[in-house]
Amino acid sequence: MIIKNRSFWVVFCVAWSVWLLPSSLFAQKGEFTLRIVDEKTKRPLDCRLEIRSEKGVAKQAQDVPFLYDHNAVPGEATLYFPVGVYPMTIERGLEYLPRTGHFVLNRGAKDMKTVELRRFVDLSQKGWWSGDFCVLRREDELEQLMKSDDVHFVPRLSTQFATQTQETRFDLDRIRTEGDWFLDRDDCGVSLLNRTSELVPPFLATIDDARTPLLELYLLKKMEPDLWFDLHNADSWDVPLLAALGMLDSVQILGSRLLRDDMLPQVVDWGGLPKFKTARKTSDYFKEKEGAVENSGASLPSAMRFDRGIDPVRYRGARGRQRWTEDVYFHLLNTGRRLPPSAGSGSGLSPNPVGANRVYVWVDRNEYERTADDSEFESAGGNAGFNREMWWESFRSGAAFVTNGPLFDLRVDGELPGYIFEFEDEKPVALQASLTLSLRNQADYIEVIMNGKTLQSIPFRKYAESGSLPPIEITQSGWFLLRVVMRTEGGYCCAMSAPYYVRMGGKIGASSDSALFFLRWALARAKQLRESGAFEGENGKNLEKLCEFSVQYWRREYEKAREEASELE
Repeated sequence: MIIKNRSFWVVFCVAWSVWLLPSSLFAQKGEFTLRIVDEKTKRPLDCRLEIRSEKGVAKQAQDVPFLYDHNAVPGEATLYFPVGVYPMTIERGLEYLPRTGHFVLNRGAKDMKTVELRRFVDLSQKGWWSGDFCVLRREDELEQLMKSDDVHFVPRLSTQFATQTQETRFDLDRIRTEGDWFLDRDDCGVSLLNRTSELVPPFLATIDDARTPLLELYLLKKMEPDLWFDLHNADSWDVPLLAALGMLDSVQILGSRLLRDDMLPQVVDWGGLPKFKTARKTSDYFKEKEGAVENSGASLPSAMRFDRGIDPVRYRGARGRQRWTEDVYFHLLNTGRRLPPSAGSGSGLSPNPVGANRVYVWVDRNEYERTADDSEFESAGGNAGFNREMWWESFRSGAAFVTNGPLFDLRVDGELPGYIFEFEDEKPVALQASLTLSLRNQADYIEVIMNGKTLQSIPFRKYAESGSLPPIEITQSGWFLLRVVMRTEGGYCCAMSAPYYVRMGGKIGASSDSALFFLRWALARAKQLRESGAFEGENGKNLEKLCEFSVQYWRREYEKAREEASELE
């Protein structure tokens, strides 16, 4: 067991002599060159660098990508700032310990400092490769951003539909793609990833803001069955229709409103953010707007108003949207679907750095080496671990976990997440989880969630003392997953595995309550569309047919789940 529960803190201060040259030459500025290397290999490391003034205002370095409070810098960066004291933090993704300190600039000073970063875990060596499903940064900045936060796979999103996804491999083991589509809509918040066709269907030109794009997306999915639909907004009105039509491939559990140390309100006007972060918390910029909508009840997820039986208290406050997202995902799993969780930083939309929320996917290195094309080994170790096709295939199988902090390597009875445990009868069984945790901060507890409810909750202290988890007692069909939750003051920090699935006596364990949840939602959505006039015209009639199919689908699922439940009584 590997447990890392405290950061490595270093304070460094460098003073320079003031050169006796005209002050106009230096204009009250100094020069500081920072060299960052791996503690073990001594090789230069691209990193994320946060620099602040003495008043707490973020500072932008020269000629490197910058967003809100962080710079993405190469292994050596030269900084030019007015004289003063500058606190700074150096980070590189989630697998290195951060370093904090400060430097002092005197007028006309020039100096260099080498700082070492310690890597406390290397998940790629264990077969886990990181990805970020929501990045909207500039194309010419993306490679530096990925290297600085140690992310291996990023499908860069655009609000414009493009042709076939284009792949670029770089830095030995990193892949970025272009041509992936981001729909940030209240009715249909999905990202379309991994396009294989070079055609742009003409019917996409009919999409407008006045009505749902469900019909066009359905036709596109029919044309490209391998097109990946990632649900990044679980509050979208069309969720029950997308699910019924087989148009969901993953659900973004950790999304753009989850910041590194904060949580943003339900409704966010990203234009309210300043370019440079001050000493205030990010959520402070939205307090007035959040308070206004919360007093009217509008801070609740909009789609949840379809069911009066839903407890509104559960979804209020900063954590409300996250609870809703998780509950919708659990309801989907409860209806027998096999959907892996995904994660996205929202970088470029939100102030997060790339990889702040990420998904790790396990790829069999041996299988890759047997099947990879020779061109993927252009240099020693180059891409010797995964390619895009194998990454997507493994992700579809569910060999994945999402995180914005804690890292783990998980097996249950020797199997990766996504595995289906099948038993001939319905007798209780015990499964043993093997969990290796790698942490930068103190964890709070470890949960086993089964069929949407907490089956076990183990205090982290107890796990740390024993080094193992108790057996997982399985008494019914369905699914279960593990979640590690960290101690935080204002945000929400966790790691969650993709589900394992259990089939006992041939049953999938579908829940009638979850099917009824989506049936009511689909009925409310169909009524909403009908009253808005969305069913008028030829396209409207086709949309109405999709809605009717979805409603009937959820009726059948509800009846099937009730029938299966009655057989168990």
